[in-house]
Amino acid sequence: IRFRVHNVSYPPVPLEQGKDSDEKESEQKDSKPFAPMVVTGSLDADGLGPISWWV
Repeated sequence: IRFRVHNVSYPPVPLEQGKDSDEKESEQKDSKPFAPMVVTGSLDADGLGPISWWV
C-alpha cells in the first residue's frame, strides 16, 4: 500500500487516574485507548496508484 503522510503527531501522555471502587469494570473498558503516535495520511494522491478497489 502506498500512502502519503500529511501529519505525524505525538499526543501528550494522559495521567492515569486511580481506580474508584464504585466504577464498573465495563465503564473502564469503554474508555478510548491511548495512541502514543498518530499518523494522518491519504491514499488518493497523485502517484499512489489506483484507488478503485478501495471504494
